[in-house]
Amino acid sequence: MALDATPDRANKHPPLGIPPPSVIMVRMDSSAVSEYVSRGHKQVQGWCSEVAMELTVAVDRIQKEMDIGGNIAEIGVHHGKLFILLKLLARATEHAVAVDLFSEQELNIDLSGMGDEEVFLANVQRFVGAKADLAILRGDSTRLAAHDLTEAAGGPMRLFSVDGGHTAAITIHDLASASHSLAPGGVILLDDYFNADWPAISEGTNRFLLGPENPGLVPFVVGGNKLLFTTDERHARAYLTGIIAGGLSTAYKESEMFGHPILCVSYNATGGSFPVRALRELIRRLGLD
Repeated sequence: MALDATPDRANKHPPLGIPPPSVIMVRMDSSAVSEYVSRGHKQVQGWCSEVAMELTVAVDRIQKEMDIGGNIAEIGVHHGKLFILLKLLARATEHAVAVDLFSEQELNIDLSGMGDEEVFLANVQRFVGAKADLAILRGDSTRLAAHDLTEAAGGPMRLFSVDGGHTAAITIHDLASASHSLAPGGVILLDDYFNADWPAISEGTNRFLLGPENPGLVPFVVGGNKLLFTTDERHARAYLTGIIAGGLSTAYKESEMFGHPILCVSYNATGGSFPVRALRELIRRLGLD
């Protein structure tokens, strides 16, 4: 049964019976990560909310607690807004793969972003520094398969952002490549599934999830314009419990998607959430409490 959408009631009986968390930011693993999430990302042109970054940091923390290893990758890096965070979260032994059309914009058939390699590299250099373990695959992602990505990284992925072409066909292909390159417990961060400007993302994702190429992805969180998947039910449950236990800066509720429990994290277009206190006051004035 769906929970009431008001923040206090939504958190009254959180998923899996975990007590409601305090309204705090997820703890950051390093000063560089904290600085980038709080201020640095605003200096990089692109589309990635603070809620999405908070969830990414939370997933990384849980992976480290569970000793889930692997590399990082992103299809559709644009100027590096999310990729830089992934790179900052990477461990010393992990490698990063960036996939983008860059100069081949004639292949950008849906005009979803316009990556610039020079700007991307300058941003990576500015916020991350060393680039020795950065592999760049330039061109159409549909020409790549999972083995191309894992070969470039030197192994499977634990964090994989999919934000490439926004047609249904490209989405299906990119999800197939990403899902088959994941390490056990790895996570895909899919962009724009619920974005009304890009309905083909939803179409392509649904067709992939219900089709024969899906290796069994399990959705577990939606928020910040991202839909997160992992490789199996056990890891999905671990992420759900870990994210809640770690604390969230916005309200959340439990729901269901493709038969799996999922955490819905509040988000709006400005990158924030409707203040809990203001929402409670509105409910009181309307006599709905």
